[in-house]
This record gives sequence, structure tokens and C-alpha cells, in this order.
Amino acid sequence: MITNLFSIFACDYESSPWTTYTLSGLTCWDGIHFLYVGCALLGIIVYYPMSTFMYPNLQFQNKMLDLKFYPTFLIVMSQIMLFVSGLGCFYKTEPSVVLCFLAISMLVMGLVCLKIQPCLVKRANLWFAVKYLLTGWVSAGGAIMSLTKLESLSIAFISVGSAAIIVVAYVAHRLMYRANGPFVCFNLCCVERVPVVRKNRVRERV
Repeated sequence: MITNLFSIFACDYESSPWTTYTLSGLTCWDGIHFLYVGCALLGIIVYYPMSTFMYPNLQFQNKMLDLKFYPTFLIVMSQIMLFVSGLGCFYKTEPSVVLCFLAISMLVMGLVCLKIQPCLVKRANLWFAVKYLLTGWVSAGGAIMSLTKLESLSIAFISVGSAAIIVVAYVAHRLMYRANGPFVCFNLCCVERVPVVRKNRVRERV
């Protein structure tokens, strides 16, 4: 939704006359384009605050949602995705710009996820961090391919790094499993399984 609204502002300034990327026959900043810009601005003003600030708090109203996050973390992630969408609209001919920003932001968010543990199910934070780290690493590989045109180097970079992230995450997961035991999901929420220690009762014979 936001991407479509932003796309009306993206113009190809190398063409003559200037035209939008989405509607090649529409001249930028002339005539009906101002109407489209006004409607897009109105849509952004109405939709953006609702989608950004209401959803992180509405998650706690959903009793069937097992995995919940700190609202601040979700708001920051939505801002990053919004900025990536904007870059994708304005830099259609330069994908390396989008990939570089996405790589840096996802790698940082992966480390932040490990640091602050935003998911209320603490054991799941490891794999959410892995998701962000893998996204960032693959994006970095795509940026390398876009800038250097060395396909084999980019594939090797992505493969080795992704395998290392997965292996380290699996080892960390096994260590946590041995230390604390597994966690199980019920109908309403996920909880960590706490081992039950039973005391043997000794009956005295009279």
C-alpha cells in the first residue's frame, strides 16, 4: 500500500519530458500529476499512522497469537521497511543502493534482536535474529553482485556466510535446549517448559 502511494512521486528525470516510473505516459509535476500527488499525500497521512502505531498494540488483543513483540521493536521495523520501500521506488535503476541499505539495516536489527530480546517468548528470539541476519547477508551478496558483476564471488559469499549463520544458530539453540529444556506452544501462548522435580516418598513400615 505505502509502496504504491510513494511510487507516484518517483520520476525519471533522465527522460524528456519527465515521466513517472509507474505510468510512463504521465508527465511529472504537470497537470493531473498534481492531483495524483495530492491523493497520495492524503492516503499516506491517513494510512501511515494507523498501520505503524496501531498494529503493534493490537497484537496483544489477539488471544490466538502465540508470538508477541515489544511494540517499539515493531515500530522500528516498520520504519525500516517503509524506508526500503521508498528507496525501491526512487532508485529503480540503482538496486545496489536499496540492497546496501537493506543489508546494513537487517544486520543491525539481527544484532539488536539478540541484544534486547524483543519477542516475549525468549527462546524464539534466536531464530528471529537468524532471519534478519540471513536477510542482511543475502542482501549484501546481492549488492556485491550488483556493484562488481562477479556472480561467482557473490554466490560464494552468500553460501558461506548463510551456512555459518545457520550452523552457529543451531549450536546455540542446542546449548539453550540442554540448559533450559524445550518450550511448548499451547492454544493461547508459548511458554517455556520447566522441568518438574518429583520427590520420592518413603513410607515407613510400622
